[in-house]
Amino acid sequence: MPSRSGSSSRGGLLLFVAVALLLITAGFATGRLAAQPAARPTVRATVLELSCTGIDDVSGTYAKIADVGTFDVQAAESLVELQFNGRLYAGSTDGTGLQFELRVDDAATPLGRIRAVLKASEIGSGVGRNATMSGFYEGLAAGTHTVSVWARTANGSDSDNVMYDPGCWGSDVVNIKEYLPFGVVSLPAILSN
Repeated sequence: MPSRSGSSSRGGLLLFVAVALLLITAGFATGRLAAQPAARPTVRATVLELSCTGIDDVSGTYAKIADVGTFDVQAAESLVELQFNGRLYAGSTDGTGLQFELRVDDAATPLGRIRAVLKASEIGSGVGRNATMSGFYEGLAAGTHTVSVWARTANGSDSDNVMYDPGCWGSDVVNIKEYLPFGVVSLPAILSN
């Protein structure tokens, strides 16, 4: 014959489980609790604020305008996205325009291009042109990396007064997102250089 104390403790446990399930169900019903996805990638963001910088002469070969800042990669398996948002300018050119390129550690991306173009008809206006350059890097080693802006004269040999952020408005930025592989955890943060 089962003991009375054993059945009462079992009844108490069942009551506790029933109340817990009721509270959880009520939490979902009122929107206080939400189901979380089993796994989602972690994204680290860095924002580099650029200030007006230029160089006097740009030939048909890419030349560095400036290093614009640094960012840290947490894992070599990460996918890193870079996006420049700002204005580009050139005072004159003997070519059909200019190509601007965003690079990491002085190397172009192996995954396509991160470029923007100024056509000859857009050069010398004194105000420049809005541009966005966006692309990805894979396999960057964990650690600190440097972002730079480069330019070259297209179908010519000389462009003068080549720059980003003409007028020095301080509105140009490079947004960097590191998509960490599953299993790597990082505190969410926006870093500003």
